[in-house]
Amino acid sequence: MRFNGSTADTIGIEYELQLLDGNSLDMTDAILPLLGRMSEGHAHIEPEYVQSTVEVVSRTMEDCHALESHLRERVGFIRGKCHELGLEICGGGTHPFRTRLGKVTPEPRYYDVEAETGYAGAIQMVCATHVHIGVPSGDEAVWLMRRLRPYLPVLLGLSAASPFYMGVDSGFAAYRPRVLLAAHSYGTPPPLHSWPEFESIWSAARRANVYRTFKDMHWDIRPKPEFGTVEVRIMDGQRTVHATVAIAALVHSLSRYLQRKGRRRACLQELPYWAEVENAYRAAHQGLDAHLIVNERGDTRLLTDIATDMLKTIEPTARALGETAWLEGSIAEMVKGGASYLRQREVFARTGSLREVVADAVRELSEELTRH
Repeated sequence: MRFNGSTADTIGIEYELQLLDGNSLDMTDAILPLLGRMSEGHAHIEPEYVQSTVEVVSRTMEDCHALESHLRERVGFIRGKCHELGLEICGGGTHPFRTRLGKVTPEPRYYDVEAETGYAGAIQMVCATHVHIGVPSGDEAVWLMRRLRPYLPVLLGLSAASPFYMGVDSGFAAYRPRVLLAAHSYGTPPPLHSWPEFESIWSAARRANVYRTFKDMHWDIRPKPEFGTVEVRIMDGQRTVHATVAIAALVHSLSRYLQRKGRRRACLQELPYWAEVENAYRAAHQGLDAHLIVNERGDTRLLTDIATDMLKTIEPTARALGETAWLEGSIAEMVKGGASYLRQREVFARTGSLREVVADAVRELSEELTRH
């Protein structure tokens, strides 16, 4: 298996958005007319599993400023075409009040997924943020995956943006991961120690018909040999482009810090698998208030305290990469109580309306795109 290693310091984003009926603000199965309206102009814009979502797959970039500009242009283009069709778009991990099951996008791979997953696939009306970090080799990809694993619950807690699902408050800050776990091959991956070990797992799983392609391996973090990246997939979809790029900048700065400083200067130590799974649950459930397990003895620390220390530790790396503005702005605000799930609950507490929660998300993205 060839790993197409990245020689440059690259970063990319997959940003999933919800397609909404312009009047009801419910999700609507509109990806086919939307792509049709774009004609030949939908570079980096792709359908997803259900027809009520659309995805921006960014160009490979070496700079977060260029990445944000590119992402904002593509999202603005989508929004304009949506308005021509009487549609709206918004970000966020889940739609608060949609109850109708997802209609599968008519592509052969998605039909195969539908046949295998049934109801577990139909309920996946969720949106995520995926960040790709370029690495030079398969061994480096596995090494970075091991170092990033303890931080995945922190990334989930900060990005949590899916408290409401199918018309109710789920009781979770990020319910999207719990929805995904009902289907095949999602969640915390098995611990890996070398690229040959991953190749062996992949070969055996292919022989057993567990996976057809790498796209079927829906781990929270995974190698992408064809892109030459480590893909961090645990984060909820964000409500703005800027917040999305801020999450990407955090993942990028953290990754480069770990690669340059190694294990001995990491903020978090590697954990046993049971603790990793538990931390992922706690971060999804309690968000910023989660107490995460930090060692084999079972000691815990508040997620926001871990995040604060992490930001201080990686600050010199972020400064060298030109990413300080995102970490000192959006990420610091998330740590201080600005996570999306809290804003959504505040809007609902104030208005008593889940439609207003969606309207707030639509306004937030619209105002951002209009400002620029």
